Amino acid sequence: MCPPTCLGQFYEFFSFSYLTPPIQYIRRFVRPSKDKKGLDYLFQIDIKVSSGKPFTVNATRTGFYPAGKQQLLCHSLVELLQQISRPFDAAYDALMKSFIEHNKFGNLPYGFRANTWVVPPVVADSPSTFPSLPVEDETWGGDGGGVGRSGKHDQRKWAKEFAILAAMPCKTPEERQVRDRKAFLLHSLFVDVSVFKAVETIKYVLESNQSSPKDPGALAFHEERRGDLIIRVARDDPDASAKLDRKSDGTQVLEISQEELAQRNLLKGITADESATVHDTSTLGVVVVRHCGCTAIVKVAPEFNLNGGHILQDIDIEDQSEGGANALNVNR
Repeated sequence: MCPPTCLGQFYEFFSFSYLTPPIQYIRRFVRPSKDKKGLDYLFQIDIKVSSGKPFTVNATRTGFYPAGKQQLLCHSLVELLQQISRPFDAAYDALMKSFIEHNKFGNLPYGFRANTWVVPPVVADSPSTFPSLPVEDETWGGDGGGVGRSGKHDQRKWAKEFAILAAMPCKTPEERQVRDRKAFLLHSLFVDVSVFKAVETIKYVLESNQSSPKDPGALAFHEERRGDLIIRVARDDPDASAKLDRKSDGTQVLEISQEELAQRNLLKGITADESATVHDTSTLGVVVVRHCGCTAIVKVAPEFNLNGGHILQDIDIEDQSEGGANALNVNR
């Protein structure tokens, strides 16, 4: 009944091109500083605010302060600039006011408050023009983004937790709300971990193939298992027009007959409710990553079954505090 929303309109909604940016540029400089004593000094930043006046700021583990003025130490860079620059303070207040006018009935999006900006896809394609944000850029002390890199969840019982998720009570709106939030948190964590594992495995396949050039087709297909995750890597067909022999969930087209496929789809339709997605563990527990001419399919091992369909225990899944850092983000 409504015309589809265009992507351009979405970015236009977040555009404040009519305002003066609070900051013209911010750059990091690794150079000697005279203010290293007494604080956990990290690096210096050169900032030019809206008025055109430049400032040199020292970054420490406890906060930020202008070069030579440790007594003005502030926990956040915004707070410091508000104190030392009236033009920045005015421009920042105008930006906040405009954002509230765009979103009168809700809080400011966490991503905005955490210096994470909504940008068009072209930004990702031009890293030299649009460098990573400090919170993501490891050269600034960031974590690179995402929680899948630490290895903390390598031995997580994904099959068991997805099975528990599908069996959680969902008869009332309150039960579905609790279950759906846990489903989102678990799935976003699974996507994050799977992407890292897929890229690692693809890198291993490519490096192994380079070390044994005698048989270039030896590693055309690779499969390994890490805990509950099965990772399959195959080289992409050089003919881009060729028809793929697998579906988006990673299953081979020839693995299932038309009759079995019809029965599976019919069963999904009969049992469908508000929880259809959560119950479809075979699709929810799959991530497909295409990278460097290879396709990696990460799947949760399917062999876990609950005893009689009863919940053995609840899912112990951390909430995404302070906006989260996952590939899928509940606060974005």
